[in-house]
Amino acid sequence: MSDQSQCYPTIEMIARNLGCSSKSVERHIERLAEKKLILVSQSKNNTYYLPNDLHVHPYLLVSEKTHEFIGSVRKR
Repeated sequence: MSDQSQCYPTIEMIARNLGCSSKSVERHIERLAEKKLILVSQSKNNTYYLPNDLHVHPYLLVSEKTHEFIGSVRKR
């Protein structure tokens, strides 16, 4: 990842590191992009970015609140 929150691995490299197929990686990247958890440039070689407002993303906030709730229930 660069100092500008950019990352440019190949789909094949991601698949190899995760132990899954390239098609599976492509599907998951698509889903992350649909939810605006990553941004993908549409150039010849895809570049992946983390959004600047990721800390206020609804999916992450809900996930954090869910985690806090589960923690509070377990304490009881």
